[in-house]
Amino acid sequence: MFPTSVSLEEVSEYVLNYLEKRYNMDKKKLIVNSDGGIWIDSFVRELGIYKPIHIYDKFHLVKAIAEISKRDKEISKNLYKWLKGDDFKELENFYKNFKEKENVSQRRKDHTKMLFNQYEKIRRIYTKEDYIGLRMEALVSHECSRFLSSRPKAFSRRKIKARALYHTFFENYGKNKEKAYELYFSGKRTSSLEKVIEMECLPEIVNETGKSTNMPYLRGGECPIREILKEISQSKIF
Repeated sequence: MFPTSVSLEEVSEYVLNYLEKRYNMDKKKLIVNSDGGIWIDSFVRELGIYKPIHIYDKFHLVKAIAEISKRDKEISKNLYKWLKGDDFKELENFYKNFKEKENVSQRRKDHTKMLFNQYEKIRRIYTKEDYIGLRMEALVSHECSRFLSSRPKAFSRRKIKARALYHTFFENYGKNKEKAYELYFSGKRTSSLEKVIEMECLPEIVNETGKSTNMPYLRGGECPIREILKEISQSKIF
């Protein structure tokens, strides 16, 4: 995470250096998930030496289609069908008709235009076998943003960190709760996996899997989310 005052060139240089030091890129495939922003296109070009695959993140796709359809299951069903089935012509016809409707908000029309403009990146969700999505988007949206925006008074630094640890554990180490209980509840007087993860900082996980964190230290101004993610990174849970 970088503050907005940092230039694209600096961010790109940092990421390139990080990849070079951390991985053998001759044996790795670089996938960039994004919301289709213009600056991300520029960023991907800066990473061109590693031939990155730019994919429109499915989290944002689901949000966009939900906004377009407004609970109209037929619209939602068709949009997913056309995108997955590579039916660009049907999507194009839908967009042409949809944008002319007077009872449709500009926001919904803009999201439909986005599907049209980001079509190739969206298609890679379905064509690239290595695509797995990005957990951080959903985590920040559902576990962090709601505490800071819709219900700011409910914000709890400890709670957000605990939730982040909890979700990251299952995303990275599977959903085998029996194994989790066997490893982490043995001899502990607690019935909450969240409490175990939060108390232990997951040292057993690092030893069990032989893995350590691959999240770089976060820089920038003081920010609750930034500080929490930094703590998660230093806890070596990745």
